[in-house]
Amino acid sequence: MFNSLNSGETKAVIVDKLANQYDQMIRDQKKLEKVRLLNYPLINLEDDQKRFETRIAREDLNFRLGIEKITGENDLVDIVNLSKVLQISKSVCRILYNNQPLGSGFLINGNILMTNNHVISSVEECANIKAEFFYEIDEEGRILNPIQFRLEPETFFFTSDIQKKTEDEFSGLDFTMVALEELNARGKKIADIPSLEIDGNAGKITKGGTCIIIQHPNGQPKKTSLNNNSFFSETQDLIMYETDSLSGSSGAPVTALGTCEIVALHQTGVPKMDENKRPLTKSGAIASLDTPDDEIEWVANAGIRISRILEFLQKKNFDDPAHNVKKSEILARTNKIKKELKEVVKNQPEIFLTQVKDEAKKLKNPVSVIDNQVLNTKNVVDTADGSKKFPFIILAKNNPENFNNLETELTLNYGKDFDLYLATPVSAKEDEEELFVLNISAEGKNPNEFARELLSLEEIIHAEYDSEIYLNMEVAYDDEFKAFESSGSKDFNNEKHFLELYSQSSKYVKGKTKEDYRQWNWKAVNYNGGITNIIGNSVKIVQFDTGYSHHPKNYGSFDLTEDYDFVDDDDNSREEEHHKIFTLADAGHGARTGSIIIGNPYSDAEENGNCGLLNQNGVKLIPYRVAQDVIIIGRQEELAKAVDAAIATGAKVITTSMGLPPTMTTYNLAKKVYEKGIIWCCAAGNEVKEVVAPAVHPGTIAVAASNPDDKEWKGSCRGEAVDITAPGMHVYVPKSLKEDSGLFRYGMAYGHGTSYATPHVSSAAVLWLYKNREDLKAYHGYQVVEAFRTSLKDSARTKHSLPSKDFGAGILDVDKLLKTNLPVASSLNNAYNGEDISRIAMGFRTVGESLKMLWNGIMRSIIKGVKNEESLQDEEYEMSDHAKKIVRRNTFMGRTDTESISNREENESFATFNAIRDKVLTP
Repeated sequence: MFNSLNSGETKAVIVDKLANQYDQMIRDQKKLEKVRLLNYPLINLEDDQKRFETRIAREDLNFRLGIEKITGENDLVDIVNLSKVLQISKSVCRILYNNQPLGSGFLINGNILMTNNHVISSVEECANIKAEFFYEIDEEGRILNPIQFRLEPETFFFTSDIQKKTEDEFSGLDFTMVALEELNARGKKIADIPSLEIDGNAGKITKGGTCIIIQHPNGQPKKTSLNNNSFFSETQDLIMYETDSLSGSSGAPVTALGTCEIVALHQTGVPKMDENKRPLTKSGAIASLDTPDDEIEWVANAGIRISRILEFLQKKNFDDPAHNVKKSEILARTNKIKKELKEVVKNQPEIFLTQVKDEAKKLKNPVSVIDNQVLNTKNVVDTADGSKKFPFIILAKNNPENFNNLETELTLNYGKDFDLYLATPVSAKEDEEELFVLNISAEGKNPNEFARELLSLEEIIHAEYDSEIYLNMEVAYDDEFKAFESSGSKDFNNEKHFLELYSQSSKYVKGKTKEDYRQWNWKAVNYNGGITNIIGNSVKIVQFDTGYSHHPKNYGSFDLTEDYDFVDDDDNSREEEHHKIFTLADAGHGARTGSIIIGNPYSDAEENGNCGLLNQNGVKLIPYRVAQDVIIIGRQEELAKAVDAAIATGAKVITTSMGLPPTMTTYNLAKKVYEKGIIWCCAAGNEVKEVVAPAVHPGTIAVAASNPDDKEWKGSCRGEAVDITAPGMHVYVPKSLKEDSGLFRYGMAYGHGTSYATPHVSSAAVLWLYKNREDLKAYHGYQVVEAFRTSLKDSARTKHSLPSKDFGAGILDVDKLLKTNLPVASSLNNAYNGEDISRIAMGFRTVGESLKMLWNGIMRSIIKGVKNEESLQDEEYEMSDHAKKIVRRNTFMGRTDTESISNREENESFATFNAIRDKVLTP
């Protein structure tokens, strides 16, 4: 951003220049966001037919292939482009003033340094300035040997003052070109440093194209940004783009990834402005000339067009003939390419930008959802002989002998066409019972029956068909407590109803301002933001949910460098709103729950309010997409992979606002996380009475939900497994609505669920870990989790109106938690002491299938009741005979018809489920 913060004048001039274009830039930014949300190719942002034609002409390809390459270049680029970018980086330097970092720059035409005028503004300054190349880190993290060169303005110097001055026709653009010495003090030649030849013609990039800034942010070793890099807006002199930058980046080259051409000279960040075009800080205050960069709310970046810089150079006639010779050298490539492009454009077929935009949409091939079918088909694949491979999860001893024996047995019984591998390879321990994934043909049998057949192999302790499982997230159906996610409302804000309920009864609402009561949950957990330190990623927190979705409440608050989509197996965890099976109200679960942790205090959302407990601490939430949507988790294998990744990435806290029936898989994963010393905060569940998995397992922190009256949320699951309660009814969170036009509106509303209670405890865990980071070095593995659980319970608020049991130790009190002394490590007991894995596995192999099938039936009935969705698909494969017997034995009122579990009005299905559940959890 701005590197000359000692010069308030510099900052003011740049802001003034941007102010006139700010409104258009914001409109263009919203257009970019809409195009992304609709999953359209970013070429749809382009509005310049001539630029588009010239961009095609630059492709040394068949005309049609050239169009396809350009329309898809945000998704795929030739691998050689990365090599070209690396070569460009060698020309980038940091600029030092009296050996202190001042900005960035790059070398062109052999010996000319290009940077901003606000970095190097005059010939006189050049005496104290050096250009330093190769200040960067090698593969082993060591700084290379930088090479410095002094400036020689007498050889060549041309600058455009940052301020427009009537007496200087070349002022107002903010650039400087200055020669460097040919031979430095150590005998190094400037000719040995790779230099660039710039091109002033159009078509180097189209709107939506990717920009890369190679820079020295804050004077650090050379870096670049690989996320959110699109060019989206422009003025006569500037282009605007998303690419991240910091102080010290001024003067860096902005490279178009598609062509590897320099398109701009990076100048500045664009601050958010109020209606009077005054820059704002992150807190919403008006920034002054002395406000540090890291306190300003930046919304974009801006760079000076290379074409405009070369236009100025073209017009300039120097008094010194040598300067004019160098000028010609700099302009030579522009003039050459101009002739070539003109010829190519003249001979290429005529094509209109509007046609290309329409065709580009078709190239995206979005996944279609047919007839509201919930179960996806990726769980089953065709084998070579036309039979089906099914996914199974098995529990077996993890050692080479057992693995080899198991492979041999499978081959003897079923042939060689199967895949067998560890579900959690990173964290698996040898000679321990571990989960394995087995993909194999069921030989035409019901996969549930085949899973029982696998149990006959002595190497297998437990086996289950890894079928899709319905989730317990936001499925409230009681009219009095119906969550807005399920209401089908066309309005954002349900605040009128909220005030009708609590304006007289709740101490957090009565007599409070709108700003205060929208943030009632902070008061309920007794937190006033006492820890203001920047925690950053020193305490990593990972979210298992539906992925992140775009909402201004969370802009910049998710960590998209470490996110992952375990459903689609790619590194983009974004929730796909356009694939939603139900209403858009169902989308954004990860964004809503995440906002309680990292939501911005200020946003453009309608009726903005509330914010994340950790926002001020610079914590970014790492989103893992482990569920297709709020309805289906897909396969448990995906959850296992997410756990393994969280362990591998060094997560200290996992937050999970969803629930499943207890399975051998969830049991094993909860234990694995616990033994690693990771605090796994889990929602107790909604509407199904008993605590769900993973929360029900001993190694997790189970969270129930309260309301603004400090009473129970009636929909909250409860029981002995609950550790703590936190606000979960009428919590103010982000909401999205899809307009008839297909575009989105963003607002806020009050929602319910233990989904919202859990992030409060997860946030508290991060603060607690940070506060006690030194003392906790003496605690190992499970002791960290038990120390947190003990402190959590000891500090819980007991003055409330919750039931006397089943809601844990009370309501979360963050301030008291952070002041509570740690328990002695030696006093902490492992929650799995005395565990008999064989007995537990026997319990799950006996009733596990019945539990899953009953659960799916119950959840289908609840979802149908809320959403009036009668097309939800029943199980593709019926229960095994063994599972049917288990259900019949435990069905109350003499019911044996398993179809009765589809009727949500009949509580017998809950009773049956819970009776079977108790057999496996308390055998």
